Amino acid sequence: MNLNQKERYIVKLYKEKFENNTFDEFDVCFFVMFLRSHIDKNKFPYIFDWGDSIAHRERDKGKAYSSLKNVQDNKYETKHNSNKLSGYDGIEEKPWKKEWSELGKDLDINFSPKTIDELLLCYISSLQFSQLKNLGEMKIVLTKKDLGLATVSNLEDKRYSFFAVLKNIKPKIDIITPVTINAVTAIRKDNELQLIDEKGNILL
Repeated sequence: MNLNQKERYIVKLYKEKFENNTFDEFDVCFFVMFLRSHIDKNKFPYIFDWGDSIAHRERDKGKAYSSLKNVQDNKYETKHNSNKLSGYDGIEEKPWKKEWSELGKDLDINFSPKTIDELLLCYISSLQFSQLKNLGEMKIVLTKKDLGLATVSNLEDKRYSFFAVLKNIKPKIDIITPVTINAVTAIRKDNELQLIDEKGNILL
């Protein structure tokens, strides 16, 4: 990766944040936007698309936009012998982890499994209520065990499709049925990355 002196210094500072788990959502948003002009979007499609999605809160392209358009065009048909939606290309766990591992090799940053999960939390939080032009938007859904980022169709049925999911969470509020949540941010308090809503409620 061809970085100048300033850019190498930025990476050095982020290396400390990532390896010591002191980062929050706002740190990561700047980092992924910074990376856009330096990484190969074919090698790092999730990270590159994330940077674009942060820079442009309303999009008419990108992975989420294309996924929602495909399922609407396909009338929410599923793949053969599967409950997966045809044409829907959300965040998958193994490729997500692989991208961060490969990026770590390129930048000499150790992204631990805990860090990669926290990055997914930041991803989900940062894209809440982003708009998919003329198609719908993205909302966060909280269940007893999972935190999901869903595309929500603007068609009459308002159908939800999960685009990214952080599994095996422990909510700090009572959850009976899946709920959409108010505006949130992922910030660090007492050395723990927490998901806190606009009213000050700690959700995770």
